Amino acid sequence: MILGISEVFGRGNVFAGCCDAAARTSLLAFQTRVATQFARARNVHPIQILLGPENFHAREFADPKRLSMSWIYHALFGDIKRASDGALVVATKIGFTLDSRMGEQQCPTTNRRYSTIRVGGRELAYVIVCTVEELVDVLYESPPAF
Repeated sequence: MILGISEVFGRGNVFAGCCDAAARTSLLAFQTRVATQFARARNVHPIQILLGPENFHAREFADPKRLSMSWIYHALFGDIKRASDGALVVATKIGFTLDSRMGEQQCPTTNRRYSTIRVGGRELAYVIVCTVEELVDVLYESPPAF
């Protein structure tokens, strides 16, 4: 179950500034489909899809000045709730990258490369690698806005 799509950077999708509304809709549908298939394969639910004006890349995680702890807390725990039984519930986040260096692992079911963000031994977020070719294909499949 997708709990939501969060524009954690507040400005929308990776390619929002370079394509029209139909292409943005196609990109969102692509990311939703990939995230849903991946979550199903990993038996992860509920999920929240993280979108941003830039994709995740290895440089952000290597330099603490580029990726602040406040962003991490907001992105990972911004939706935390308490269930009726008192347990804390937080959706597993799924973000995307074009940076193949972020794909340290490979899902045997979807064949997608990914990395994880773990807190207390629990995988709270996945960063899925998409190829430029996949995104270009999605853009070309979108009806042009004339």
